[in-house]
Amino acid sequence: MKWKVAVPGGLSSPIVAGDNLVLTAFDGGKLYTIAYRRADGKEAWRADAGAKQIEPYYKPEGSPAASTAATDGERIVSYFGSCGLFCYDRAGRELWRHELPLAETMAGFGSGVSPIVADGLAVLVRDVMQDPKIMACDLSSGALKWETKRQSPTSFCTPVVWDTPEGKQIAAPGFNKMVGYDLQSGEERWFVEGMPSSICA
Repeated sequence: MKWKVAVPGGLSSPIVAGDNLVLTAFDGGKLYTIAYRRADGKEAWRADAGAKQIEPYYKPEGSPAASTAATDGERIVSYFGSCGLFCYDRAGRELWRHELPLAETMAGFGSGVSPIVADGLAVLVRDVMQDPKIMACDLSSGALKWETKRQSPTSFCTPVVWDTPEGKQIAAPGFNKMVGYDLQSGEERWFVEGMPSSICA
């Protein structure tokens, strides 16, 4: 073992971003994106999301810091159901934030979806009881590029990007069906019914 350090609570997976490992955490009632140096495990930086309220979550096994961050190698995007999307550079400087209302999920389980980064976009599926949608923000500016309504009141799925003959699409499972969206426009291209009512793929 090269090193081992204690970290705050959370359920995200660490990601590699340059010389750091980055994860999300819930500590002392606050939500953070935290970077640790790959060389020795020392904390490099910590960014407070500044959540005004913490979303309901399943306290025995859950966490309001359940989402894994995403990176294009230069920018790091974090999501918290309590407050929204955040983008940092590799030194921990906040580049932009896209605030969102408190997530309300079925039975108060809490958010279980992570953002993805593809072709200069930060894409987020937000399947919540009120106003479920999939959205994409420009990775450089944080400006909302597109937003498409969904009919999925709750799911816990991180979408994937795949190449098709018609261009890149996002496959996003959800309540009862999986839907394919055009990556650049957010337009729905196809769907497959028969998904579970509470999908956690």
